[in-house]
Amino acid sequence: MDLLDEEQAYLLEHSSRNRYHKTTQLEQGQYDTVLTIWEISFRHIRKTHLHASLLQQLFAFMNPEEISEIIFSDMAKRRPWDTYGLNGELISMDPADSGLDAELMEVLMSHIKLREAIGRLLSFSLIRRKAQTKTLSIHPPVHFWASWRMESEEKSAWIARTAF
Repeated sequence: MDLLDEEQAYLLEHSSRNRYHKTTQLEQGQYDTVLTIWEISFRHIRKTHLHASLLQQLFAFMNPEEISEIIFSDMAKRRPWDTYGLNGELISMDPADSGLDAELMEVLMSHIKLREAIGRLLSFSLIRRKAQTKTLSIHPPVHFWASWRMESEEKSAWIARTAF
């Protein structure tokens, strides 16, 4: 528990844009904030399961109510990928030429790694899964936090990745 307390204190004192502001003082300088708990969970996931953290960042720019798992299974099956150009023309490209981060590509192209990443996010309750509809969802405050925590350059990069 000491490690979590240290991580929380660091986030409260050093976070840019004061994102993890002190909300409710408990005792002896401890503060309770849901944002800090999510951040600590996310940092732990990033250290222990990079693919899950990349997926969480991707989900931050998708519809939080219903993310179809079919999107990802289609990505893993199709080579080359089809996308649309600026004038609406259909363009085929090899996934390696997409400009997506190599680690993100690795999780999107492997059904097993995708399942592991989703499982990790489910274990931290950062996402939910509806087995009947094969969709994922993110609680609105978690969805808001996931993009809000990013700096503008990182946010722009994830928007571009999600649009692809």
